[in-house]
Amino acid sequence: MDAITTDRLVLRNFTAADAEGLLGYLRAPRASCFLSLRLDDLAAATREAEARSASDDQVAVCLRETGTLIGDLFCMPEPPDTFSVGWNFNAEYSGAGYAFEAARALFGILFNTRQARRLYAYVEVDNTASRRLCERLGMRPCGARACSRNSSRSAPTRRVSRSMRTPCNMRCCDGNGRPDRVRSSGRAEMPRGPAVHFLHGKQCPPRPKML
Repeated sequence: MDAITTDRLVLRNFTAADAEGLLGYLRAPRASCFLSLRLDDLAAATREAEARSASDDQVAVCLRETGTLIGDLFCMPEPPDTFSVGWNFNAEYSGAGYAFEAARALFGILFNTRQARRLYAYVEVDNTASRRLCERLGMRPCGARACSRNSSRSAPTRRVSRSMRTPCNMRCCDGNGRPDRVRSSGRAEMPRGPAVHFLHGKQCPPRPKML
């Protein structure tokens, strides 16, 4: 991918040189959906960074002034026009608005260059910071579900805001925010606890009526 530059950040492909920075926040992941990515040492981090460098779907987020890796974004395409998005940042750089700045820039590229119509993210209910980020980015809560590592059954959808009165019409959902199937990217897992489905889209046409 072509590097994206914002006021304070650079978004680019990963390189093997990002191993140390990656280890900084994947040695002990904060969100349970990233536990499967936990790295034990620099050698493991180097392998992970090299693997990510081969994909434009994994985006390294670096400080513009120093080049320091502070986190990453992902944008997994689901043809023809949907992307699953997410973020993971080093806790040492939290509270400065970096995640918002990076995600907003990526969203602009996805909508304006890659012709996305819908972006969605699953956020654990207790991940308050990530839920607030979704809202700042203009995403709306579209559904809630309960899930666990050992079960594929979903609990009944709970209304988490007035905006959920509009049925979710995404291809990945059953119309109420519950996934029809788990789409595995080979990176992060689905949230292990209760999760909220956030949606951002240019157009959200009504879901076809069942005859």
